[in-house]
Amino acid sequence: MKRSCVLVLGAHRSGTSALARTISLLGADLPTNLLEPQADNPTGFWESRDHMVLNDELLVRLGLRWDSLLNARWNLLDSASFARYRDRIIELLHRDFESSRLFVLKDPRLCRLLPIWRSALEQFGAEPKCILIIRHPLEVAGSLAARNGTPLQSGLLIWLRHVLEAECSSRDLNRVFVSYELLLNDWRAAALRISQVLNIEWPRTAAEAASEIDAFLERNSQHHILGELIYNGVEAAGPIPAVRRIYEIAYAAARGDTVDVAATFDELRIFVSEAESLIKPIISESHRLVVDNERLQADSLQLRSESQSLAVDNDRLQADALQLRSESQSLAVDNERIRAESLQLRSESQRLAADNERMRVESLLLRSESQSLAIDNARMRADSLQLRSESQSLAVDIGRLQAEL
Repeated sequence: MKRSCVLVLGAHRSGTSALARTISLLGADLPTNLLEPQADNPTGFWESRDHMVLNDELLVRLGLRWDSLLNARWNLLDSASFARYRDRIIELLHRDFESSRLFVLKDPRLCRLLPIWRSALEQFGAEPKCILIIRHPLEVAGSLAARNGTPLQSGLLIWLRHVLEAECSSRDLNRVFVSYELLLNDWRAAALRISQVLNIEWPRTAAEAASEIDAFLERNSQHHILGELIYNGVEAAGPIPAVRRIYEIAYAAARGDTVDVAATFDELRIFVSEAESLIKPIISESHRLVVDNERLQADSLQLRSESQSLAVDNDRLQADALQLRSESQSLAVDNERIRAESLQLRSESQRLAADNERMRVESLLLRSESQSLAIDNARMRADSLQLRSESQSLAVDIGRLQAEL
């Protein structure tokens, strides 16, 4: 079965949730075990908790966390570990999308983990089709500041890192740039652009999904719209020219303008890498401590889980031992009962054998008596015959004597 996976790629707070839900209302399947809505995202995240947990685990293995500013260190993941994580992703894909022809995946972490996810999708038999959603970086930074207390400059760099990595990792894939602004203002145009560029036929038409999407996007109100003028107040505090230029090129691509995205992004990526090299020691140490702490917490949770599992196994073994002991005692009672019955049967057998012997002796005696009686009877019969003969002889003599008289 030919499958297509719509990958929503964008930084945190870029509108990825709104886009993923819109696509699902157009008929694409969502994963199971979705994150529950939160105060900072009351209309829902539309991403799987299982996917998020696995992605966070992967980030830790790569020396990162969700808000890391440095490049992913894929060299930390050897080929065997890469294959194991990919297989875990494939298991989730089979669980959630075994019978799906079109499904949507959304997690901002995918921007940084696209290499392993695309490998898993290819083995699963699904063609990745990428949507890079672009929201004004200052709006993203403002939203991160409100939600997480992230400094504005750090928020801009988080946006920059996600956009740069998502663009680089998706170059040879079927992809389209879409602005968050267009999604909110004219979702029908955004859906049409996506379907045309990615060659997707939505299972539901815009007319069929209109009422649900309109109601959803109306609730998904836009926050932290800061405007272009704010650049002037923060430009001296960080690599704002690179952020501005990346946004301009990406936004132009989202409008459908003809721009050389790859060349411009590569040029700016070099600039960002040079700037990154200056602050990398500080950022690396800070993030190393954070990541190490999270890794230790993850190890602690795993050990706790293993300990609980061992405790459960121990309880089960104790229960099995008690059951076996009870069964053993029951078998011992049965064995004792059988032994007693065996002794009783042996005694009964001996009694019957004695009775049989007595009856055999009695039978022999009776047979002997019967034979003796038979002999007596034969003798008496012979005597009777002799007496009868003598009686007849006497009768003849008497008759002769009477005749003579």
